[in-house]
Amino acid sequence: MTMNNENKILDLLYNGDLIIIGGEPGNAKSMFSALLALSVAQNARHTVIYYEFQYYIRNVLLSHLTEIPYQNILDFDLNEKDISELVQASKYLKNEIPFRILNGYPDSDCLNDIKDEYENNNELSLVVIDSPNFNYIQKLKELATELNVPVILLLDSPNNDNVTMADVVILTHRQAFYEIGKPEYENHKNEMDVIISKNKYGETGTVNFTFNGEICQIGNFAEKIIKN
Repeated sequence: MTMNNENKILDLLYNGDLIIIGGEPGNAKSMFSALLALSVAQNARHTVIYYEFQYYIRNVLLSHLTEIPYQNILDFDLNEKDISELVQASKYLKNEIPFRILNGYPDSDCLNDIKDEYENNNELSLVVIDSPNFNYIQKLKELATELNVPVILLLDSPNNDNVTMADVVILTHRQAFYEIGKPEYENHKNEMDVIISKNKYGETGTVNFTFNGEICQIGNFAEKIIKN
């Protein structure tokens, strides 16, 4: 059976592992990680935690689930149908799947917050920490082992020490981001590459996805609840 591209990424999430997702700003690593986490939550029995400090991810997920453009949500440029669908999607995230978004400063305290969530839920399916500058990677690796859960850390530019400590390293790349205002942009605006640069379990290489930043869609990650 041929494995789809989404499963190639999902199959890299092993309990106790530290996965680093890197990419320069503009290469959609937060969007990619949010949809990856949502995919896990839609099929999980235990809680998925997404820890961020920019208050960005909830609107990404709402846009993805409803296909309402992300910018319209930010600008509150919405009609009555949009508002109704956003309310439905918000209830879905809060009540129907085990997905928790935590907000706070990316320091060692966030590890205590995650431990508290673990104690409250007895088990976790996935932890994501969205921070371009996180300086407690050794402790994060220890946390993944202690809780026996895959932990994803987002970094702008993983250094050699980060890569050495990680079990899996994934890099996101959008060629169109570097071609804005150039003729080549139209050729690549709906493409995204996900590069598996380290994988202690086997294959590395590049996985290609379709990309629609307007409605926060990457490949076929995460089911939509409202289909227009």
